[in-house]
Amino acid sequence: FKQFNSSLQTEEISIKTCQLVAFCDASFANLPDRGSQGGYMIFLMDKNGNYCPVSWQSKKIKRVVNSTLAAECLSAVEVSEHCTLLKTTLQEILCLNPDQTIDVSIISDNKSLVDAAHSSTTVENKRLQIDISILREMINNGDIYKFRWIDTKYQAANALTKSGPPLDY
Repeated sequence: FKQFNSSLQTEEISIKTCQLVAFCDASFANLPDRGSQGGYMIFLMDKNGNYCPVSWQSKKIKRVVNSTLAAECLSAVEVSEHCTLLKTTLQEILCLNPDQTIDVSIISDNKSLVDAAHSSTTVENKRLQIDISILREMINNGDIYKFRWIDTKYQAANALTKSGPPLDY
């Protein structure tokens, strides 16, 4: 990915070679009522690395969670479902053949979540098992092409879930 700078700008992208790249993040119990904040940013990116933001969101997570992993997982499930809708809409608009597809990559800075999504080991929390299973199924069905970890300092969605400036700048 190209380095983000302080301004938001769009680049000319090749729509026929694009993919959806989504950054998801959450902050556990950071709201005044001890609720958790979830957020995501979705970019349309072509094979040359040119990108354009297409959707973003920051809001309180709908369900009370008891861990950072659960908050991050709910944020990842939400962005994955939103990407599936965007992917289907774009494929219809572009009149792509059934063998042509738009890949979806989900990026999280929570290594435990990424590891759990790529593992068959169950997590202890019964409710969280369901949400992890949703991610696993989306990966196995090809709805998510890649689900990968990124270092927190490169997490584009941090600004949507944390207050104040990044600490590493």
